Amino acid sequence: MMIPPVHAWDAFLESTPRGQFQQASGWARVKAEEGWQALRLGLAAETGPSWGAQILWKETRFGRVGYVSKGPVLAEESPAAIATALTHLRQAARQLGLRALVVQPPDESRISAADLCRQGFSALPLPGVISATALVDLRGGPAAFEARMNRRTRQEARQAVKRGVTVRWGTRADLPLFFELMRGSCRRQNTTPNPGRVEILEALWDAFPGRIQIGFAQVQEEAVASLFLIGFGPRCTFWKKGWNSQEAARHANCLLNVAALRRAADQGYRFVDFGALDRPLAETLLAGRSPTPAQQQSRHTFNLRLGAQPKLLPPAQLLVLNPVLRGMANVSSRCRPLGRWLFRALSPG
Repeated sequence: MMIPPVHAWDAFLESTPRGQFQQASGWARVKAEEGWQALRLGLAAETGPSWGAQILWKETRFGRVGYVSKGPVLAEESPAAIATALTHLRQAARQLGLRALVVQPPDESRISAADLCRQGFSALPLPGVISATALVDLRGGPAAFEARMNRRTRQEARQAVKRGVTVRWGTRADLPLFFELMRGSCRRQNTTPNPGRVEILEALWDAFPGRIQIGFAQVQEEAVASLFLIGFGPRCTFWKKGWNSQEAARHANCLLNVAALRRAADQGYRFVDFGALDRPLAETLLAGRSPTPAQQQSRHTFNLRLGAQPKLLPPAQLLVLNPVLRGMANVSSRCRPLGRWLFRALSPG
């Protein structure tokens, strides 16, 4: 097995629809700020990598655990190639001395739960790992995707302009401002900011030069809403957002998101990924059913009003290499409270 050089690996990721920034070398540098180490493995051919995966791992109170986010990435997902890649992943986990390994295949991957189960992974879902998202197709330009927006959304974007809201795009120096807006949103939602330090945002900016954008909706030069965008390959991810809860009547968030969609289209991205969607809501919509009143009040409906379509993601699965933890995992399949505790403890932070 020949490990692809970093530059070849990153270029391969951007050339395939299954490549995402979570597998890029820059993401490993960012996660190093949070204590994760990286191992990259794969197979390099004369024409470039044929497959590869980046394992992030760290020490925890349960021992050493690893995480493959949006991998492995294969040039061709034949059954034989999938089996080979997963076998090498399992061998690498043992060589690293991991007690457990979490794997979630790329969003566009055909690697199935059955493929993972054949390699010893548990079929039980992992709480806390995103399993659905919402996408806006940018092909056809603003006229096409704005036609798919909710009428109310288009009206609110126009009203925001009339009510004095402007949009500006920031620089690295604006990261502390974005962080404070994000932290304020998390505080109101009673959640912990992730990332928890502005230094992580700075590391991300430096690790993906030219790929990070931060937008601000302003009222009389005061930033009231913000968006953090990551561009990689054909995908622009609306990764994080913030809002100070003021000026709601001016629809600043709406204008900022519409402006960001237009900007992504102008820059040649093929689609925008909102990063997450409540899976039961996604399943409801994909089945052609009407959302429940509670689902209609979800924060995710805002993205859907922007013309986003639901997409289910491959489930994350757990490979337990430590015999004691494996026994606990087996018991957890019959005891849901224990299962939730175990998977929460092993899920990547």
